[in-house]
Order: sequence, then structure tokens, then C-alpha cells
Amino acid sequence: MNRKFHSWNDQGRLMERFFVFNFYVLAISALSIPIVFILKKYFGILSDIPMFWGISLSALSIYLNTWTGTLIPALNMIKNRLSFTIFTVVNLLGSLLASVLLIKIYSDQAIYWYLGQYVVFQLIVVVVSFFYLRSLLNTHFNPLQIKVSTQQLKNLARFCIPLGIATFFMWLLNDSYRFIVEKDLGLKELGILAVGITVPSSIFALLESLFQQVFYPSFYEKINHPDFEARSLACQDLIGIFFPVFFLASIYLSCAAPFLLKVLTSPTFYGSTSFVIFGVWISFFRVFTNVWSTIAHSELDTKKLIAPYALGGFSVLVGLYLFLAASKSSVTVGIVLLCSNFLVAIFMKHRMAALVRIHIPWRSILKYFFYAIPFFLQILFWKSETGILFSIGLMFIFGLYYLYIILIRLKLKVFDNFY
Repeated sequence: MNRKFHSWNDQGRLMERFFVFNFYVLAISALSIPIVFILKKYFGILSDIPMFWGISLSALSIYLNTWTGTLIPALNMIKNRLSFTIFTVVNLLGSLLASVLLIKIYSDQAIYWYLGQYVVFQLIVVVVSFFYLRSLLNTHFNPLQIKVSTQQLKNLARFCIPLGIATFFMWLLNDSYRFIVEKDLGLKELGILAVGITVPSSIFALLESLFQQVFYPSFYEKINHPDFEARSLACQDLIGIFFPVFFLASIYLSCAAPFLLKVLTSPTFYGSTSFVIFGVWISFFRVFTNVWSTIAHSELDTKKLIAPYALGGFSVLVGLYLFLAASKSSVTVGIVLLCSNFLVAIFMKHRMAALVRIHIPWRSILKYFFYAIPFFLQILFWKSETGILFSIGLMFIFGLYYLYIILIRLKLKVFDNFY
């Protein structure tokens, strides 16, 4: 949808494409019904939830979440930033309020929380955002005149099926370790490891999402161009923006690891500093794997994504099987995940360089590292008995320094993309 968004909008066919897309979303939502039924009836999944609720919540949440994740970002794609921000905030706050009210009125059960978060309020958001977007686009179409050719379906399959396969291996790379660690090391070790890795990965995900919202609309607009050089330049510009932002963030958060745990977790997890550092650099390589992968979207050649993610997925499975059997140490898990994500990032860059001329800004790394030296001062306080307020204050000071580097010293034109 993102890759073709601007060309469909330029042709005045966006609402027509949304109409066709709706049948796909309906089909995927309906597909969840027999899957949930079989998993619940024969495999004991969702055993505490009635069949009706399990099926209904699954199908409705898939349908409404997909449309929320399509319509609200569409406002950002047409650079209607204010309405995009308002709809995003209203959706989050409204869903939270709906969940709280349902729990207070009916019962403090998970199904009511889920119903409020992913169904009740999102139904309102989907309807309102659809009609608002349609009023902005001012396009009309006759559903009876829409024709989908066999060639269009082939092109769609050629783009999406490799993405589906790559996504499966991406899951092996990023999430399969949880089941292996629980089996071999136990639930307690999994909890400590997962929290340590999840804290920085959540921060990176938020930062990545923010930069995608700011820069991706113009990026997709630039690659919607028949000129190969224009697409190559758009890809390299994206790399030039993301690299310093996430390289500096990685050093900042690595040095702030114990303070992150103090602020965001309970005392049970204060000893997970090493896992936070693993998580930071795992997230760094994951972000750049994602950035490289946008090139496959640019060139409509998503089959090139399969091999790197397959390498990463299998390296996690094989690495954990071999090394956990020998060491039974959760540090081993961090090393395997880090090495696997590094391999995927390097292999992905190699694969994408065959499509578009791109390079890592090696000459600038020394400059970025020079700017990052003050972050290492945080390490001086690692052994101190610091409280939450001190941790917040220290991270706030170095966070301001991080913003100063990004916005002033490196002069990344973040705000220019809002106009």
C-alpha cells in the first residue's frame, strides 16, 4: 500500500484501491475464524476464553487494526500532519479509556480490556478517519466499474508472497528464542533476558516509528519515479538520515543501560544491564536491516529479502541449539541474537547493493563517534547507588545533548519534512 500510494493518489484511484483492499482484509479476518476454532478446540489455546469471544475478537481486531493502520498513516502520506497526529492520539487515548470503562462496568477480565483496545473505539476511528480522508482526497468511483486483471493479481502476488515468507523468517530471527530459552533455561531466565532486550528494542521501535512518520512519506514519493537515479538517491538519502540517528542513539543507550532499567523496570531486573546492551545493538542492526529492505520495496523485488532473513532465522535456531546445550547461559542467547542480526544486516546490504547503488557512510563514522564521547561519562555513575530521580535527570541531560547533536551539529532537517 505504501509503495503504490502516491501513484494511486496521483491517478485519483486511491479510494478505488482501498475498496479492493477491503476484500483482502475481510478475507484475512475470516481466515482467522477456522484457525482460532481449531487451535482452541484441539490444541487448548485460549482455553480460558469462550469460543464466541475468541473468534469474534480475533476477526474483528484483525479487520479494524488493519484499517486503522492504513487510514491514519494515509493522512501522514499526504502530509496532513496535524490530522494524522490528532487521529493517532485520539485513537490511543480513546482505546485506553474504552478498556478502562468496560472493565469498571462489566468485569476485570482480559476480554473486556482487549475489546476496548482493539474493537469498540477503533470501530469509531476507522469510520471517521475513512470519511475524513475521502473528503480530503475528493475522489469518486463506481464500485461496479472496478476491474482487477489477472496480471494485476500476479504482480501483487509477486510482491507480497516473498514478503510473507521473509516475515516468517524475521519472526524466527526476532522471537523464536523465547520458546527455546523457556524450555532450556526456564521462565525466570527468559523473563530477565526478555526484559533486558525488550527495553531498548521498544525505545528503538518508537524512535524508528517517529522517523518513519517524518521521512517515509517523502521517501515513498521520491521512489514513485521511473528514473533509476532518482530512486537510488532517495534510498541513499534515507540511509544518510538514519545512520547517525541510530548509531548515536545506540552509544547513548548502551552507556545509559542501568539507568534505563532503574526508570522503566522493577528492582527484579536491575541486574540486566548486559542484556540491555545486547538489546541496543541487536536493535541497531535490526533497524538497518529494515532500512536496507526498503530498497526491495523501491525496486519491487521483495524476493531478495528471503535469503537474508532465512540466514538470520536459521542462525538463531542452530546457534541456540548448539551453544545453549554447551553453556546453559543466558549471555549465550544475547551473543547468538547479536551475531545473527549482524549477519542479516550485512547480507541484506549486500543483496540490496545489487539493486541500487548504496553505501554505508564510513567516512562519517569517526565524526559521529567523536560526538558520542560525552555519552561515556554516564559509565562513571554505574557503580553509584543512584535512585530513579537521579537516573531520570542524568538521562534527560544526555538526551538533550543527543538532540543537540542530531538537530544542531548534524543539521538533520527533521522539521522541514512537516511543511
